Amino acid sequence: MLTSPWAEGLAVCHGIYKYPLDHFSENEYILGDSGYALSKRLLTPYKEPAIRANDENKTFNQLHSSARVAIENTFGIWKGRWRYLKGIPLQLRNDNEFHYLNRIVKATAVLHNFLLVNNDDWDPKTSSIEQEDTVSNELETHDVNLWRESIKTIILQ
Repeated sequence: MLTSPWAEGLAVCHGIYKYPLDHFSENEYILGDSGYALSKRLLTPYKEPAIRANDENKTFNQLHSSARVAIENTFGIWKGRWRYLKGIPLQLRNDNEFHYLNRIVKATAVLHNFLLVNNDDWDPKTSSIEQEDTVSNELETHDVNLWRESIKTIILQ
């Protein structure tokens, strides 16, 4: 799943956030910024005072941030190439809209990757990178903190 304002809207509308295990395997998750709540499938950075608790938390946050920047740049390039994606509404009225937009997102991803592999001459530097909005969500139980710790341990090995 992609993390962007419109993808987040699709996710909320269709239960991806509420029922993540229906949409993700055990080792899959979304990277979210600190405006999102940590959950079973949404990996967020540490907040204060946990950042200062140890150097590993700070290093984890730096790596998390680097990955998010790469993702944000990819979305900017992708939306620059397929300008239709910029007009996707944040809220959908029904399942038909969800399924239609889901097909559009998948099709543009496939086409984008196909063109990259086949060395087309489109210049991604001409597209603008859009900043993402943050959304606050309710915090879950202690489980998600333990889950993040296990991901941190794997990443920092």
